[in-house]
Amino acid sequence: MFSSRLIAPLLLLIPLLSVANEKNAVRVEADNVVHDEATGRITYTGNVIVTREGMELLSDNLVIRRDDETGEGIITASGEPLKFTNSGEEQTIRGDASTAIYRVDSRQLELQGSPMNFESVNTQGEKLQGSATEAHYDMTSSRLQMSGSPVRFIQTPTGDEKPITGTSTNADYDMERKLLVLSGNAILRQEGNTVRNDRIVFNLKESVITAGARANAKERVETLLELE
Repeated sequence: MFSSRLIAPLLLLIPLLSVANEKNAVRVEADNVVHDEATGRITYTGNVIVTREGMELLSDNLVIRRDDETGEGIITASGEPLKFTNSGEEQTIRGDASTAIYRVDSRQLELQGSPMNFESVNTQGEKLQGSATEAHYDMTSSRLQMSGSPVRFIQTPTGDEKPITGTSTNADYDMERKLLVLSGNAILRQEGNTVRNDRIVFNLKESVITAGARANAKERVETLLELE
């Protein structure tokens, strides 16, 4: 049972985890919790579950603290692996990583893993799956920025279209616009056909791939086509 000595500091943390209204409140469940009065940090361990308006984060360990400069609530989680899900009206993104840092007020999620895996599925059943070393997920703008050696992905459309696979050093996925921008040794492949460039723009909504000068690339485009 919690003592009154422990409950009081936990209650002081409510403004840190609640913004605007109860709908946006962050809820945390765990097997154990320890509050360090000297540092102001609260540590949760054992089957930790964090939920907030469509988001769920599952981890082994979790620490809540305030940013020393801004006062913003910061949640740091780790697991082998930790799992995350964020569900919207038209799209759900889920994945796993080794560590995650979540900024409560700005709704920014930093992910790291070896690799960090993700899957985005829309209401039409189209999937974008991949892996990276690091990722920055802006939940406010529905934007996922990734880096890796390399970033890998596969896009599985509905219907009779064949999957498209790709690799690059960096990838920027705008979920609302359904636009994937690959940069740094970018390669796309579909049915034996290959496109190489330092920057490739893939419009998933229109199934249009743009490379070269029209994609603001610095290099000429190289393509390998199977014409038989």
